[in-house]
Amino acid sequence: MAPVIQDRVKILHFVECWLPQTETWLYNHVKALPESVESHFVCQWTQNLDQFPQENLVSLDRPPQQPNLLKRVGRRIGWWDNAERNLRLLEQEIRRIKPDILHSHFGHFGWINSKLAAKFDLRHVVSFYGFDANYLPASDPRWISRYKRMSERVDAVLCEGPHMARCIADRGVASNKIKVFRLGIDLDRIPFLPRKNPIGKTVRFLIASSFREKKGIPYAIEALGRVSRVHPDIEVTVIGDASGGRREQREKEAILQQVERWGLREKTHFLGYQPYAVLIQQLSSHDIFLSPSVTSSDGDTEGGAPVSIIEAAASGMPVISTRHCDIPFVLSMENLPFLAAERDSAGLSRAIYQLLKVRDWEPIVSANRKLIESELDVRKQGQKLAHIYEHVLNLIPAAEQNIPCAATVNRGSEIRIPDNSCSSES
Repeated sequence: MAPVIQDRVKILHFVECWLPQTETWLYNHVKALPESVESHFVCQWTQNLDQFPQENLVSLDRPPQQPNLLKRVGRRIGWWDNAERNLRLLEQEIRRIKPDILHSHFGHFGWINSKLAAKFDLRHVVSFYGFDANYLPASDPRWISRYKRMSERVDAVLCEGPHMARCIADRGVASNKIKVFRLGIDLDRIPFLPRKNPIGKTVRFLIASSFREKKGIPYAIEALGRVSRVHPDIEVTVIGDASGGRREQREKEAILQQVERWGLREKTHFLGYQPYAVLIQQLSSHDIFLSPSVTSSDGDTEGGAPVSIIEAAASGMPVISTRHCDIPFVLSMENLPFLAAERDSAGLSRAIYQLLKVRDWEPIVSANRKLIESELDVRKQGQKLAHIYEHVLNLIPAAEQNIPCAATVNRGSEIRIPDNSCSSES
């Protein structure tokens, strides 16, 4: 199906679910696309439509019966029950809408959908986000050959940063197909309130993520426990929870055990999952954001960088994190001294001590905001995504050169890309 371009470029997006609380960034990017782009959506099931309303959406309305990630992946890919239904619905919508581009969100769906895109001679863009880049190949090496076959058919493969680009190239994706497309945030919804060092006052820490091993929350709790022995006047707020799968339930147990071990029960407030508006509100009422991501024991990683880190930094909070995946590329040079090694609770506590010794935080938080306004504003990223679509359709010259797997962006000559997370033996 050769593209027929008239007034608007038609994009048919495939997502598994529209839309989890943890994927607000996808909603923001679609909203930020210019009027020259017309978006349609196919998904397996829907949720949170009151928060993320979307026109031009069709769904099978068949959520998975079991939340365990491994079983979900096996069922939808290995057994092909839901995948076959998805493909039938997707083919139906391709025939009806006659899109110019199919955009598959997450690499494994890109592989599933690639044959269908080829069948209709349809331009195909695939976005990788995290567990598709590392966890799947680590759990099943067949994904390396699958991604290699997929990359022969697709027109562009998008990822969040240079580290992730290198990883997916190591997984079999052709380097000349890879483009770095960084996830932006809606700065209009995040007021910049430069935090000051709360000298002599309670230090308020915020953690916001799902309870997954790769989020490193037990290490954050241990670091806070160490800090509390020297600086007892702290409060900790945790936004997030386990979704019900065994992996997340085990992680929740580990988190709660650390809270008890370090005597932080009275200082820690668990809010569970919250709407996006509540997260934004909580950002403004805390001093330090703590998000120490790690490579999990089963190979799962952030892939790029948690969007919550970008949002927290944009709000005016300094960030304590790790040198994991592309996290160093979403923070300013001034914030980089407060990144620890993975699984290093002592290192995290030292980073907190070091930050609390800095009397003036303004240079740190202002530099973060400036970087985000320049490179991670969702309005700019919406325009960039539209340019990528136009380039795929040969309507304009390349908005940027293809980025090889080991390339760097921004302060690349000054920041070493972390070497972790690319090995399937992780």
